[in-house]
Parts: sequence; C-alpha cells; structure tokens
Amino acid sequence: MNRLFEIVLLLLDKEKMTAKELAKHFEVSQRTILRDIDKLLVAGIPIITHTGYQGGISIDESFHLTSKRIAQEEKEAIIQGLQAIDSIRSSPLLPKILTKLLDTTTNSYNEMIDIDLSSWYGTSITNKIESIKQAIINHHKLSFLYVSNKSESNKLVAPIKIVFRWSSWYLVGICDKAKAVRFYKLNRMSQIIETNQIFQNQDIECPIEEYFEEVNYQLVAVFDSAMKYRLVDEYGLESFIEKNGKLYFQKDFVSKEYMISWILSYGSNVEVVEPTEIKEEIKIVIENMKKVYEYDI
Repeated sequence: MNRLFEIVLLLLDKEKMTAKELAKHFEVSQRTILRDIDKLLVAGIPIITHTGYQGGISIDESFHLTSKRIAQEEKEAIIQGLQAIDSIRSSPLLPKILTKLLDTTTNSYNEMIDIDLSSWYGTSITNKIESIKQAIINHHKLSFLYVSNKSESNKLVAPIKIVFRWSSWYLVGICDKAKAVRFYKLNRMSQIIETNQIFQNQDIECPIEEYFEEVNYQLVAVFDSAMKYRLVDEYGLESFIEKNGKLYFQKDFVSKEYMISWILSYGSNVEVVEPTEIKEEIKIVIENMKKVYEYDI
C-alpha cells in the first residue's frame, strides 16, 4: 500500500499520531514523514498539527475519503483488505471504518466476496493474534506451550511478527533458549502469556521468504485421474501433466513429514516415483498401519 494512503488510513483510525510514531511505524525518518504530510496537504487532505503537550498530527473529523477521490477498483480493494483484517479482530470494526473512509453505506460491502482469515479455529486464532500483537507493542516476551512434530515444550520467545502463509498463521520470534529466529504455528500454541520480561528491538535478519520458499524434497508421483480435482484444488492445473489416463505430478516440498502424510491421504490413488527413500519410508508406514489393524479371528 502506498505510504501516503496508509498514513491517511492510520490517522482516520487512530485519530491522532505523532510524527515520531508514524516514523517508527513506517521505519523511516521523521523528516520523511513531515515531507509526506506536506504532500497530503498539497493533495487537499485537511491535516491538522497540534503542538505542545499531547500534540500530534490528525485529520479534520469532517473529512471522508469519498467515492470521488477513490476509483471503484481501489474502493473494492480497500473493502476486501479491510474485510480480511476484520475477520481476525476480536472487535469487528469494518462497518465503522468503511463509513468513515468511504462515506458510503455498509450493507452491501461483502455481497460479492466474503473473506475470513480466521479459518475453522475462529475465536481461538483471533484471541492469539490479539495477545501476540499486544506483546509486540509492549516489547514483552511471550511464554507458551508448543506442540511440534517432535515434542511438547514450554517456550519463551521475543515476538517479532505475525505471518500468514499457506493457509496458516505463524509467529516469528527469537527463541530465548536458541537465541535465534524461529517460526511457530499459532494452531500449535496454547497457554499464551505476556510476561513482564522486556526485550529490545534487535536488528536481526528475519528470513521469512527464505523459510517458506526453502526446498528440501522434490516429489515426482503418478496419480489416478480421479484425483484431478484434488491436485487442481491444492496445487493448480500447472502442477501435473495428463498422459494415458494418469496425472504426472512434480512439486517441491519443505517438510518430509508433511509430504508423506499428504501422499498417504491419497491412499492407493498415487504411486511415488522419486525420491526413492520416500518410497521406502511410505512402505514402512503402511506396514506399521497394517499391524495396528491386524487381529486374530
């Protein structure tokens, strides 16, 4: 989002902010923010500056971002973005913000598209996000119980950022024990407590994109044609080639555990070609499953 437009959104939402607060939010200098304010004034946005104690920058409360100022496509993008954000807030603010931003009625904003980022965990995810956000704002470490594929353990983490990727929410933070950046799935977190332990902002590299784009395994598999709907749904039409009534699939995976569980979910409708070690591991899993269901007649 353009920084000038986001400044307007922030001032309409917060009502008043200091240049220092805006500079910190956008990670720029206060001088840059003051130049942005000048540009907004030139554009006709009624910015008001308050000096002295409890001073700051605000927008005249009679101001609205009317339809004349925003194209229809831009308005729809704003509505969809706000709707997505509103789905993970503990207190829905969308109708109020829309009225304030767009000077329009709010009874039809979600007729075409209905976005909900909270998934089936609903209130649980919303509450977790609010708790983590507050800890980030207060620079307080978080303690929580975390269930991984290896163990269940208590964590103490300096929270950096909340990330939404691959239909899941993650906390990115600095693990107190490892002294390094770690990623935690919010669904696996429980007993979240904001501690009184303060952490300082650290100039630490946070490799978010690298984490989600890392390739550890390249799967080659052949699927039954009846599974086409699932492959299209999960990875798109480009993920496979149709030939002789079969679907030849190739995809990169980060996690071996996820890849194996995903393959097994297709039952006998898939055959792994590569990697060969994954084929062997699947055979072992299948044999162990057979033992679970064996019984004497």
